[in-house]
Amino acid sequence: EYLKEQTKRGATVSRPAKPCRSEENGSQRCGIPVGFNDNGRTGTVFFPQGYRNRALPYMLLWHGSGWDGSDMINIFKQYAIEQNYVIVAPDSHNAMFWSSPDTAKDQWTADWFHAQGCWDAVLRMPGVKVDPSFISSFGNSRASYAATAFASRSPTNFNSAVIIHASALPQQMGTRVFPILWTTGTKDPLYGPGPTSIDVKNFRLKRPGYKISWQIWIDNHTINNYTQVFGMITWWLRPQTRNIPINTYG
Repeated sequence: EYLKEQTKRGATVSRPAKPCRSEENGSQRCGIPVGFNDNGRTGTVFFPQGYRNRALPYMLLWHGSGWDGSDMINIFKQYAIEQNYVIVAPDSHNAMFWSSPDTAKDQWTADWFHAQGCWDAVLRMPGVKVDPSFISSFGNSRASYAATAFASRSPTNFNSAVIIHASALPQQMGTRVFPILWTTGTKDPLYGPGPTSIDVKNFRLKRPGYKISWQIWIDNHTINNYTQVFGMITWWLRPQTRNIPINTYG
């Protein structure tokens, strides 16, 4: 149904698809159609070396305000090389924010159509195989609202989500339930430990089915410390670490 609606709205198919930028351990490979949104923004895909015909973890990575998918890949790709996971990083319609529905109704925005279109196009590429146990949606800053809600309502069976220095709205969530990692920085002026603890408590009260973990970093709102990335990836790919509800890292 979402594809029918996508076609009707012209969100990603109103013009011939533009190529997605992709890399295999840093080498550019162009010409892979992924679709695009109304502003002509597309997305970036990162494959670790030797990904073909191997069932690997797949991450849908949503960028923060003023960034694009390639900016996020530059932060996460070193661990993708080391831990062997694939990153799909679409660009938002407006570089400053991702659109998302206001309620839990079955609503889709142009950004959501674009994100799903990018994801589906990557999965159609030759040699792509997904490990169904590790399909996650990572949202940076304000993108976390869209990343978590989308993962709960996408036809793709996402089974975890990571909130990077931001929050999620319980009223936006769909029917799919999965573990969520909430992260914050001790010096974050927007989503510090105080506001985040209130958001987590509110989310747990209204959506008790979600198992929430929490990582607190000695940092500000940006992802300056690559130890943060390691902590998030460890939580995602090592489920046994999710039993620790709150961690504080330097």
